[in-house]
Amino acid sequence: MGLLKGRPFGGAAILVHKRLMGAAVPLLIDERVNIIRLKKLLFINVYCPSKSPDMRVITVEMLNEIALICEMNNDCQIIMGGDFNIDLRESTLYSKPIHTFMQKFNLKLTYDIKKPNCDYTFFRDVLGQKTMIDFFLLSDSLTPGLGRHEMGDDLLNFSDHLPLFISLSLDAEVVLNSPGSGATQSSSDAAKKLNTPKKRLRWDHAPITVYSTRSYESLLPLHSKIDNCLTLLLGNDASCVFRNRNDIEKLKAEAVEIIEEVYSGVVAVLIETADSCIPSVAPHVLKHWWTAELNILKKNSNLAFGRWRVAKKPNAGPLFEDYISAKKMFRNAIKKTKNDSKNKINTSLLNALNSITDFWSLWKTKLGKKNPCPRAFSTMPLWCYNMVYYSTTMVL
Repeated sequence: MGLLKGRPFGGAAILVHKRLMGAAVPLLIDERVNIIRLKKLLFINVYCPSKSPDMRVITVEMLNEIALICEMNNDCQIIMGGDFNIDLRESTLYSKPIHTFMQKFNLKLTYDIKKPNCDYTFFRDVLGQKTMIDFFLLSDSLTPGLGRHEMGDDLLNFSDHLPLFISLSLDAEVVLNSPGSGATQSSSDAAKKLNTPKKRLRWDHAPITVYSTRSYESLLPLHSKIDNCLTLLLGNDASCVFRNRNDIEKLKAEAVEIIEEVYSGVVAVLIETADSCIPSVAPHVLKHWWTAELNILKKNSNLAFGRWRVAKKPNAGPLFEDYISAKKMFRNAIKKTKNDSKNKINTSLLNALNSITDFWSLWKTKLGKKNPCPRAFSTMPLWCYNMVYYSTTMVL
């Protein structure tokens, strides 16, 4: 069959946050259409065929299939977007089926509600082609909540489509109420379900002195509680180091309650202190294969892009050639660096085959699934471990 190069297959996809996976119901998963129901919202992503007489039948059939699902879920509001391969701002023979679909389900074009910052979404720099073929459609009842609607034309982009962004302010009842259920959820429950994942703390950029001082001041009130626990266990006799097991057993329930209170207090203090002074990033943001050379190439590519953009994006000339060259160099360097990183791991595994122990140790380090440590423990200094451990062993 041979090696497939370029983009041999098109397709559509919807990414769902893992915290919403339990509420997301896939209704149609196809190479050209994805439809997902999230409570009382329908999310539809489409990839329409190219604009030609032969493809009109495919577009009509695709819209009929989408319409059938929308009719079966008529209690839902619709958020629809994608590559329509047609300029929906124009009334033509090719856009008519989509306009008919929009009228049937009372959908509005976000472009008509709020004009974006750019008049094209598809471009070919080399040929100087620019068209608007990517759009969002919203149910009429959702349009008052439309906030952001813009294209990312200021980004260094490896695609021939500009990313299109919208933001919506939605009523919590619309998002969280189950279909057919009269019960509503409180705002606190809504916040819990839509809560973003905890970010990863950047201890390498942390003001350790500030963190140490704040955590020390916040933990001082717990010191008296630990003293009370020790007094309860050892009595007022300071010279007493050991107690009979039967005496300890009588006080175990009370001591355990104190230890639980101290432990919860330590965890809460460490989390609050870390949140207030330790920088954080989202999970998986840091790239282990990133190098200083890529930083330089990225900077050069951004500078070339900025100069080309300031000059009103000419289709020829030295600024255009510098932009294309810097972009290509940056992209090739990323591919090479990622491949080199993978090959380095493979080489290390092959070298470790001489020892079974070394091989599996390296495998777990590089490729194995790591058991995440609770976030509270990752922020706990050694002396806090000792404090909780000492209190616990006194009871046991």
